[in-house]
Amino acid sequence: SMTGLKLPVVEVGDAAARQQFGDRAGQLVAAAIALVLVSAVSAMVMAGPRVYAAMAADRALPQQLGRHSKRGVPIVAVNTEGVIGVLFVLVGDLGELMRFAGFALSIFAALTVGALFVLRSRGYRAAYRTIGYPVTPVLFIAMSGWIAYAQLNEHFEESLVVLGVLAVGGLLYRVLGRGSTPPAVTGSETLPEARVA
Repeated sequence: SMTGLKLPVVEVGDAAARQQFGDRAGQLVAAAIALVLVSAVSAMVMAGPRVYAAMAADRALPQQLGRHSKRGVPIVAVNTEGVIGVLFVLVGDLGELMRFAGFALSIFAALTVGALFVLRSRGYRAAYRTIGYPVTPVLFIAMSGWIAYAQLNEHFEESLVVLGVLAVGGLLYRVLGRGSTPPAVTGSETLPEARVA
């Protein structure tokens, strides 16, 4: 086990390409990986603030996070996430931040997919059908669980910090957010249609 050992972040794709095909190929592979990472970050920047805005609409977070621009962008939530992200990068260790995020995402990804079984057991159906149901979601949950287990096994203290943060968040949601009635949405309060520029 490498618990407590701080290892550098190694650009594996770049190193492998340089070893096999030379420096030029390494640069190309590193650039391609950077573009893929930017697209993944873009997806999180689009999805995350919309979750905060929806929670704000349900009164589980401050209502200011639910404010949208004329184009349908939850602008306060986007800016808040950006500021928090920059602060994390400035004061935190990159490796630890990646492990924190990966551990939390693996847990919530498994819970989200697990909710599919709950919704179906309650009679909800959607137009889209999961290919290979129920095997596909079960495999996804199992893989997410394996990622979380590996994180616990290799970085136990860090994992406890993440679990502690999640526990505090759950407690705050139970005390402050759950049970509050979301405001009624009138025609004038409906959100503008989101558009992609």
